Amino acid sequence: MIQSSHLKLLRECGADDARHTGRPLITHLSGTYDILMRWGCSKHVCLAGLFHSVYGTALYETRLLTLGKRAYLRAGIGSRAERLVYIFGCTRRPRAFINAIGRSAFRLDNFVTGEEISLSDKTLSELLEIECANLIDQRLGYEHLEAIARAVECRPSFLKKPVRDELVKALLVWKNRNIQPSPKSS
Repeated sequence: MIQSSHLKLLRECGADDARHTGRPLITHLSGTYDILMRWGCSKHVCLAGLFHSVYGTALYETRLLTLGKRAYLRAGIGSRAERLVYIFGCTRRPRAFINAIGRSAFRLDNFVTGEEISLSDKTLSELLEIECANLIDQRLGYEHLEAIARAVECRPSFLKKPVRDELVKALLVWKNRNIQPSPKSS
């Protein structure tokens, strides 16, 4: 269950009023959080999922918070969760995450500052969990989910078993329904 303080923070940021995939943004963010909780993800990963697009993203340009408010968000959700939200918002994901899986050193380009972000295996894995929950909640990004599934075949430890299982299930459902939504997502 989402803590009332976190819902209050989202509402203060305007997540009730912002739209995303034809519904209030807060609905999508809550759905992403619920999926991550169901998968047994760490608390900071679930919180990052709940706030994953408040800074906007390369594809979802609505910014509820500017990067100047990072300390404000950090105070509300913790530094580990906020760092994941920041990376999620300033990289060209999901492609950047997918491409990083096969590398020995994980570095992503920050399209906002032009700097390079170095990641550990664990951080990349957490970002992939958030990405999968994000795409599954939206029912978008079939191509990206398929690419993630292929990329982690050689490194299954990158995703927890519940994540891998639901990823396969979602792909089968979409394939059986012949649903292949566009890759545009938050």
